[in-house]
Amino acid sequence: MRKCLTAAILFLLIFLTACKKESSSPFGNSKTLIVGKWYVKSFSSRLFYNGIEVDSTFQKSFTNADFAQYFGDGTGIKSANASPAPNLSIFKYTVSGPNLSLISPTDGTVTPETITQLTSTNFSLYIERLIADPVAGKVYTAKDHYDFTK
Repeated sequence: MRKCLTAAILFLLIFLTACKKESSSPFGNSKTLIVGKWYVKSFSSRLFYNGIEVDSTFQKSFTNADFAQYFGDGTGIKSANASPAPNLSIFKYTVSGPNLSLISPTDGTVTPETITQLTSTNFSLYIERLIADPVAGKVYTAKDHYDFTK
């Protein structure tokens, strides 16, 4: 009886330690989830000068020509509806948890972005950047938010 109890406890311990643990981060598999074609659903931008909001915009009118496509090899394409044809740009990217870095293939410039939501059908990005106005001699902070859907 004691051997059976010892064997059962040993089996239970082996089973519990062999189970795959779930990632504690909702972005644990973001590199895999981001792959695919994502259509822009909405865009908002807020512009600040010295911490005070000076302008904002919100847009929900997009076409199928407004998308970002991420490939599994770390490259991608962005398209924006433009006249007379969509504007396409190629980029490279890396993902580490919620941090998405877009890398320009021409000059290597890195644009840091933050993934705020990533599921199999919804994807949201937050981008904060500085914008210099050489005429006025001011530097603004733009805070942009994109929502995508597959």
